[in-house]
Amino acid sequence: MSKSLLPPNATELELATEASMARAFDLPVDIDRLWSADDCPIDLLPYLAWALSVDTWNDKWPDHVKRQVVSSAAYVHRFKGTPAGIKSALKALDVGVTVSEWFEHGGEPYTFKADVMLSTRGLNAREFQDIIDVIASTKNARSHLSQLRIYLTTRATRWVAA
Repeated sequence: MSKSLLPPNATELELATEASMARAFDLPVDIDRLWSADDCPIDLLPYLAWALSVDTWNDKWPDHVKRQVVSSAAYVHRFKGTPAGIKSALKALDVGVTVSEWFEHGGEPYTFKADVMLSTRGLNAREFQDIIDVIASTKNARSHLSQLRIYLTTRATRWVAA
């Protein structure tokens, strides 16, 4: 008895396709793990990010940042175009931000300011560009970033006095 489900007059191409598909179903893949940002294998995480419409992605991010970005994608899309959306998108990058819109600080109409707070680490050119890209992809279409201030702070356990 044959394992093939194809009729006896199947072509070699059809038989080869059936054999390759049979091997694909033998792979131990847990579908539940593939759709979880915490459990998805790191090699497949960019595909999960694509499936969840992550707007900004960098392969050089640390693994924990990639997982945070993917897990926050649904929340970011729900509040996209609001200050809360910008804050949650940057929080996934381990960046704190305060957003003030034009009517809160007396600026030009339809502009906003962003104050980015980083602690215990510096900022390189790629991370700076990632911050700009995340803000640009998360803000609403009519508003424009008028000012971006970055605050670098370091906390130390030693006291020094002079």
